[in-house]
Order: sequence, then C-alpha cells, then structure tokens
Amino acid sequence: MGRYFALDVETANLSQASICQIGVVKVVEGEIVNEYNWLIDPEEWFDPFHVRIHGIDASKVKGCKTYKEIHKELSGLLEGEIVIHHGAFDKGAISRVSEKYSVVPAEFNWIDSTRVVRRVFEDFRSSGYGLANLAKHFGFEFKHHDALEDAKVTVRVMEACLSQSESDVEEWTTRQFTRSERMGEYSSGFRGAEGNPDGPLYGEKAVFTGALTMSREEVSSLAAKEGITVQTGVNKETTMLVAGIQNKDRLKEGENKSGKHRKAEDKIAKGQEIQILSESDFMSLLRIG
Repeated sequence: MGRYFALDVETANLSQASICQIGVVKVVEGEIVNEYNWLIDPEEWFDPFHVRIHGIDASKVKGCKTYKEIHKELSGLLEGEIVIHHGAFDKGAISRVSEKYSVVPAEFNWIDSTRVVRRVFEDFRSSGYGLANLAKHFGFEFKHHDALEDAKVTVRVMEACLSQSESDVEEWTTRQFTRSERMGEYSSGFRGAEGNPDGPLYGEKAVFTGALTMSREEVSSLAAKEGITVQTGVNKETTMLVAGIQNKDRLKEGENKSGKHRKAEDKIAKGQEIQILSESDFMSLLRIG
C-alpha cells in the first residue's frame, strides 16, 4: 500500500488561518508508524463556538509555538510526500496560514480522501461522506474534532477505499480528478445553482449569508463550475456556510450572526459536518480546489 501521511487541522475561529492544532500521522504499508501533534498559538481570538467543538482555548495554547515557528518542522516532515486530507478545509488552511506568516508552503502531493471515497463507494457519491458519518458506517471509534484523532480515522477511511478499489495510494496521485473541459455556464442566482459533476468540489453544498463583495449570481456561478451546489438555506445536506458581512439592522437584537449562521452552528453541535468559511477563505478554496 506504500507510504503516505494524513493531516488534519483545527482552527480558533472562522478564519482558516487561525490554526490552533495540527495532527499528522505517517503510514507505511497500511499501518500508522508515527504520530505528530502540535498545539499552536494562532495569535488570534478564540470563537466560543469553535472552543465548544474542539475544546481548545487560549489557555491551552499559552506558551505554544506559532505556525511560523513550526512551519520548518512540518515542511521538513511532509515535503514531497503524499498527504491525505479529508475535505478541502485542511489544505486551504495550510495555504491561508502560510500567507498569513509570509512563508512558502511546502510542496505536498495532496489527496482529498472525500473525493476518493465518493468515487469508490457509490453510497457516498453525493452525500454522507463527512468523517463522522463514514466512521459510523465503517465502525471506527474516535474523538471527533481532535486533529490527531481525525487524521488517524482519515487513514482508516483511506485504507477502506484502497482495499475496496484494490488500488495503491500512489495510483490516486495520478488519478487526481482533473477538471472537465465541459465546464459550461451554470445557472445561478438566489434560487441556487447545481454543481458541475466534473468539478473538483462536486458533492459540496454551500449556503451564503451576509453581504459579499461579489453578487450572489457571480459567486454562485463560480462555485457551481467547481462542483459546489449552491443552496438557498441550511439543511441536512449542507456542507459549507460562507459568511459575509452581516447587516446589523437585519439581525435579532443581541445577535451578531444571521439565522443561517446560527442554524449551521446548531447542526454542527448536533453532529452534522459543516465548514463555516469567510468569503475570502471560500474564494481561496475555489482557486486551490
């Protein structure tokens, strides 16, 4: 089965650049042989909602290194290696935190295990491929939203894919789901947009809230070309919420988040896997997806 690494991150707040934990495991011939776990001072505030999810607050990272201080160590470990991540968020976070500290990100051979599992297992083609649901399906026990635990269960999911497809991990570096030339124009607007089945982010379902720098039609069209289905409201299939600037006059008294944002957080607290992204992080995701 070869050699590869799996990586997962947790963030302090909405920004992908606010990494407060990185978990990495090294895999050789299907077995985890090394584990690496960094608590990181993000030099940013901790959103109480994020703290409730992963349990990391400012006191837990007091005296810990910043990402800039561990960047060389992480890059030395993973440079040129195959690195598995479950979902686009983790890869995007490494890119954004590298921009934040003006460091050159190492060249990894990234493989998104959600894209592998959606191609190997028909039941997860368009939904249900979140890490918690897959762990439940395959009978894996783990402490979700701990970066090291998530990295370890990502390995188990990947190994299940390799076994089912009778393939090696190296094969998936050359089967990297290239964009189709048949991108076309995708209808968009406030009624939503269907994702391009050939797009690299096909299967993701996003909802927008708040004012964006682009019109909803423009950002919906860009998202749909990359495979993301744009929804008008948060529901059981939503995998992303993109939060723009909120109009305070339209918020409930005492609230600083929209109804969609609060509904997404409520669903996350109940176990649904939804990534909440800023507009800038979402646009960065579209560029690197």
